[in-house]
Amino acid sequence: MSTNYIIDVIGSLNIESITQQLTKHGINVVSEASQNNKTKRLVFFCPLEVFLLGKEPNATLAEQIDSWTEQTQALFNQVMAGSDSAVLIDLGYAISDLDGFNQSVTDLFSLDTPFKSTLDINWFALLQHSLSVQEYFQAQSVYENLLASADIIQNIDRCSIINRALSYISQLRASTEKGNQQQALLEEEVQNLASSILNLETQTSDLTTENKELTESKSSLENEKQELASESELSLLQIHQLQEELEALQQTSQVKESSILTLEARTSELTATNTKLTEDKNLLESEKQTLVVENELSLLQIHQLQEELEHYYYKSQTRQMARKVSFPQAEQITTGYSEFSLQLRKLL
Repeated sequence: MSTNYIIDVIGSLNIESITQQLTKHGINVVSEASQNNKTKRLVFFCPLEVFLLGKEPNATLAEQIDSWTEQTQALFNQVMAGSDSAVLIDLGYAISDLDGFNQSVTDLFSLDTPFKSTLDINWFALLQHSLSVQEYFQAQSVYENLLASADIIQNIDRCSIINRALSYISQLRASTEKGNQQQALLEEEVQNLASSILNLETQTSDLTTENKELTESKSSLENEKQELASESELSLLQIHQLQEELEALQQTSQVKESSILTLEARTSELTATNTKLTEDKNLLESEKQTLVVENELSLLQIHQLQEELEHYYYKSQTRQMARKVSFPQAEQITTGYSEFSLQLRKLL
C-alpha cells in the first residue's frame, strides 16, 4: 500500500504548481478525511518575509509576524515531540534556488523523471519584506531551528536574513534585466505590430478595392450566369428538338436503307435482266445485220430480176405487137406493161 500525503502550508503562498507536479509524478495527495496509518503530512514552511507576501489586508505587520512565529514554533514543537509523522519542505529553498529545490524533491520521492515546478514571486515586495524584518531575531531563530529538522532545505549557510536579502536583490536584478529584455522585445514587437498594422491597413485598403471590383465582377458574372442559364435552357430545348429530328431522321434513314436494299436487289435483278437483254439485243443486232445484208442482196437480186423481167417482158410484148396490125392493141400492150411494172415496184 503506497503512502498518502496531506498537503499543509504555513502561509497563503500559492503552491498549486508544486501540488500538480506531485500528483503528476504519482504522489498520492489526499484530504484530511482520508487520513489513516499510512498517511503523512507534507508540510511546506517558509521564511517570515515569504509569509508576508500573502499579507492579510486587515492585519498589522506585528500581527502577521506573531501569526507566522506561532505556526512555525508549533510545527517545530510537534517535530521535536515526535507526535506527528511529517515531511518538512522549506519553500525558501524553492525561492532562492528553484532548480536545486526541484532536484531535491526528485531525490526525496525517488521520482523516475525530474520534478518541475514554478513559483510566481514579486521580488521587489519580497525584498521590502526581508528588509522590514531584519530586527526580528526571534523569528529568524525559530526558522533556523525548523530548518535543522526539515527534509528539504537550502544550504544552512545561506539561510541568514542578510544572505536571503542579497539573494532577493540578485533575483530582482535578474528579473529586472529579464523584464527590460522583455520590455525591449515587447517594444520591438509593438513596432512590428505597428508596421504590421500599417501593412494590414494597406492590405485592407487593397482588399476593399479588390472586394469592390470582385463585387462588381460578381454582379456581372451573375448577370452572365442568368443569360447563360437562359441560353442553356434554349440550348436544351434545341437539343431535345434535334434529338427528336434525329430520331425521325434515323427512322427515315432506316426506311431508306430498307428501300435502298430493296432497290439494290431490284437493280441487281434489272442489271442481270439488262445484261441478258443486251446480249439478246447484240444477238438480234447481229441477226438484223445479217438479215439487212441478206435483204439488200435479195433486193439487188429482185432489181436484177425486175430489170430482166422488164427486159424480157418488153421484148415479148414488142414481138407480140409486131404481129398485130392495129394501133390500139399496141397501146393496150403499153398500158398493161406500165401497170405490171408499178405492181412489181410495190412488191419491192
